[in-house]
Amino acid sequence: MIWIRNFLLVGLITSLAACSIGASRHWSEQTGTVLEEGNNKPIDGAIIVARWEGWISALVDSQSVCYHVEEADSDSTGHYRIPEWTKLPGKVHHYEITYTVYKAGYRYVRSGDGVHYLEPDTGSVEERLEYLDSLVRSVGCFGAGKSERNSYVMLKAVFYEAKKLGAPHDLLQWMRKVAASTWLALDGSTSQIEHDKKVSAFLKDHLL
Repeated sequence: MIWIRNFLLVGLITSLAACSIGASRHWSEQTGTVLEEGNNKPIDGAIIVARWEGWISALVDSQSVCYHVEEADSDSTGHYRIPEWTKLPGKVHHYEITYTVYKAGYRYVRSGDGVHYLEPDTGSVEERLEYLDSLVRSVGCFGAGKSERNSYVMLKAVFYEAKKLGAPHDLLQWMRKVAASTWLALDGSTSQIEHDKKVSAFLKDHLL
């Protein structure tokens, strides 16, 4: 029984060490293009949110986490640039970068080789609001610390489009709170109660 206990102890120490040690990694500038599906027309003013996703080692199951966010806007030629950044050593192991692309009145179609294709959304108002709801849910990155606020630009734009379309009050209020919470970026230095108070104070002057 002693050897079993020692074996488990060694395994635990090894796993914890793997979680705490993680090499730094540098990402150079990320570039891409946003085009209209069908005619390859450049789309100006699209908002691109890049989410760095990874995993944290655990004894039983690894935990997926989004740990960094960057934002960019496409120019008149459809091109955008995500700034370079360096991941410091830590317990998160990188997995992939995912992109969410938004433009008022457009719907995402597909991506490939750094090109994102959108098309005019010709659906009903209800369908559009469902799509906007899904966009808000897709950009959440609650493990990103202060970088989470980089998705605020998209969340703010989505909220105002939903408001213009006459979205139900409950949906608008939810979008407002998500955007405010993202801008304030909850981290370990602030309790949930304090964070909620800051969200309420923020919404008195923003996203009206």
